[in-house]
Amino acid sequence: MPRRGKRCTASATPRVSVLIDGAGDRTCLEGCLRSVFASSSYPDIEAVVACPGGTGPCDGLREKWPRLRTVECPKGASAPERLNRAADACTGEYLLLLGGDHWVVSPDWIQELLMFAQRPDVGAAGGLVLTKEGNVLQSGICLGLQGAAGSFALGLDRQRANYGGRLLYARNVSAVSGDCLMLRRELWQRLKGVDTGYKTAYYDIDLCLRLRKMGLLIVWTPYAELCRQPFSADRKSRGRRADEKRFRRIWKETIGAGDPYFNPNFMLNRTDFAIRPVPGQHDARVL
Repeated sequence: MPRRGKRCTASATPRVSVLIDGAGDRTCLEGCLRSVFASSSYPDIEAVVACPGGTGPCDGLREKWPRLRTVECPKGASAPERLNRAADACTGEYLLLLGGDHWVVSPDWIQELLMFAQRPDVGAAGGLVLTKEGNVLQSGICLGLQGAAGSFALGLDRQRANYGGRLLYARNVSAVSGDCLMLRRELWQRLKGVDTGYKTAYYDIDLCLRLRKMGLLIVWTPYAELCRQPFSADRKSRGRRADEKRFRRIWKETIGAGDPYFNPNFMLNRTDFAIRPVPGQHDARVL
């Protein structure tokens, strides 16, 4: 990680509840929990795993980690329903949504998120997610990018993704991914959690847009760094397509207005900051 300038700090150390959907691979889930508890320097963490009913992915986990709580969910419960159940069972003042196949890279990742999430003008904060090879998976969400919404610099290696120093500083974005998203519990409760009308996707972006509708900022920081392996292909599932239709219908005007944090001179069908061709020019220019 490159040097950084003057930084803010968290004003206190409230309990942070890490909410994890336990529907994924058991080996990945154990690796994620091991990383959270062993690699995080924050002093007051609890993890709450939402376990799908009937599958037993959480059997024996609580014996390994005393600060872990598990919540049994009904069989067939959707991802938003599982996360809402986990949130109901947590005791933290701050909630941190985390993908169950993620590993901590930055030991102070929670402090980096908390320094923004504690601000009264901020609704949520998110971090940088890379593959093991160093390619970008999450660096803030842009509305209208490669569909209804997509991650800046998706798939680019760390160096190519750093156009304009994007991976060097914290910045405002329209949304951050539920793979790493922190917010105050009282905000979650005011919004009644994530919208259970979604089944597998877009509920995290919907949550951020509802926070923005309250006049709050969404902040992304590269200093809360995580790694995700393997990169699953679930984003093209049938459930995701249905969720995208719902998201487009609800936020049609917001998407149509364009992302306020995206340069309109860049192409929306590419994530490499390619400039739109000028009339008479056939090829896009990549910066």
